[in-house]
Amino acid sequence: MNDAAVQGYGKPTVTGGLRGEIQEELAEDEAAEDVAAVGRGSLPFTGVDLALLSAGGGFLLLLGWGLRRFARVRP
Repeated sequence: MNDAAVQGYGKPTVTGGLRGEIQEELAEDEAAEDVAAVGRGSLPFTGVDLALLSAGGGFLLLLGWGLRRFARVRP
């Protein structure tokens, strides 16, 4: 009974036992997750993907400009 998992659920009873208490706790957690998931459809937009794409595009533009500048044939 000194196990941390057992202490979180209290003492086992004869009728439901520890398994019943664990199942009740899991059912409550699932219900709370279902209620919380109703309001959101996906992860929020943070702008990180837009910043990465912009940085990649800027790098490619600079690379193209540099190659064009140094690849010119000079008389």
